[in-house]
Amino acid sequence: EVGEMAARMEVLLGNRQARLQLLAVLLEGGPTLAPDALLDQGVGAGDVLSVAYRLSPQGRVVAVGLPPALRPRRTDLLGSDLSSSSLYHTLVRRTGVAWSGRYLSVLSGQLTAGLALRTQSGELLVAEVPFRMLLDTVETAAGAGASAIWIVDQAGEVIADTGGGRDVGKVNIRNSPLMQAVVQGQAGGRSFAFPDGRMRVAFAHSPSLGWYFVGHAPTGL
Repeated sequence: EVGEMAARMEVLLGNRQARLQLLAVLLEGGPTLAPDALLDQGVGAGDVLSVAYRLSPQGRVVAVGLPPALRPRRTDLLGSDLSSSSLYHTLVRRTGVAWSGRYLSVLSGQLTAGLALRTQSGELLVAEVPFRMLLDTVETAAGAGASAIWIVDQAGEVIADTGGGRDVGKVNIRNSPLMQAVVQGQAGGRSFAFPDGRMRVAFAHSPSLGWYFVGHAPTGL
């Protein structure tokens, strides 16, 4: 069940990733539209991506795509320095895609899900995904009657769960034996201490998202 949920999450979040990859290809191809206008089209109404930034190699916003209601804020966002963000640092020396389940929004100042892409030619895009969408995606991937499953980022933070976000922002397993065992691929079938007692664990890792999926059930069932 945990493995299937990880696979479903990759598929469900893949359309956000594909949207950003398409925008990068269009920007690199010398678009007929201005970069801001092209990114606006990619963001659309804000239901897939809430905002998309094109960054300079130094991490400054040189173009931004916004939904119609937020476009008056474009001038305020252009020139913003994102070089201190975790997503920028993740891709500063490599190409590919990176996800963050707890990304501080430049737009709202609140936690959101973040997505970044760096192409072989150096094009760097960062997008924000509504956090509520991430929780809704978890519910869709889990289905009815799902077991208790945490989605954990590389820092050990629970960024989503099948309990409607009950443990988000409250649980971090970074320094626990559970996290160490998960990273080493040795947690499956073992029991660990949880806030609600000892639990038996099943887990899966998503290389494309960089997240761990940790299912847990009371021992003795």
